[in-house]
Amino acid sequence: MKPDKDQTGVTAEQALQACESRFRDFMDIAVAWFRETDEFLRLVRLEGQEALHPRETWLDQTRSELHGGDPSVWPWKEHIETLQAWQPFRQFEYQTATSDGEAVWVSASGRPIFAEDGTSKGYRGVTIDITAHKRAETEAPEKIGLLEATREHMDQGLIMVDATETVRVYNHRVLEPLELPPDLLREQPNFSAIREQQLNQGEFRHRDEAVRQWVESRSVDPHRDAYE
Repeated sequence: MKPDKDQTGVTAEQALQACESRFRDFMDIAVAWFRETDEFLRLVRLEGQEALHPRETWLDQTRSELHGGDPSVWPWKEHIETLQAWQPFRQFEYQTATSDGEAVWVSASGRPIFAEDGTSKGYRGVTIDITAHKRAETEAPEKIGLLEATREHMDQGLIMVDATETVRVYNHRVLEPLELPPDLLREQPNFSAIREQQLNQGEFRHRDEAVRQWVESRSVDPHRDAYE
């Protein structure tokens, strides 16, 4: 973060202090930690929201040591190889625990630091708390299963189509009243295929020709929630 160029009448030191103050504010409100390691990949700086571990526990530790990662197996083995090759990395996800033993998921990104002569000096990077995202991923299948069970136990038949009139959601109760073969909906057809099926099986045979033509040309009305 660079000092503002338009701060006229402000000394370079004052501009730098203001810049650092803004940076600290960003770190305080972000659910993230900014870290720096030395040439031996040991943590020498960790700032941001309240750290997962007290300073005395992470100082001079590598991240795999701090978080209990086994450097001989995936995913830490491949990650450490990337670090030792001094390559940048993005969104390395792993599970760890706070000093109180609470399990958390984090995502780390970083890039190497080099001296003017090209020698490696360490890494700078950011670690983000993704625990809520991981929890949502775990809960999603359960919620989907509950939704599907609710849909199948509804008293009424249900068909939902998208903006292109492609069938996206249905329950099996809709098959009997519309006399539709199960394979038809399973393939997620366009709703026009359902109208064609109904016409072919004589659904509107007792209606006059004007009604049949109206049905053949009709599309789903986006302002209604049912096809009648």
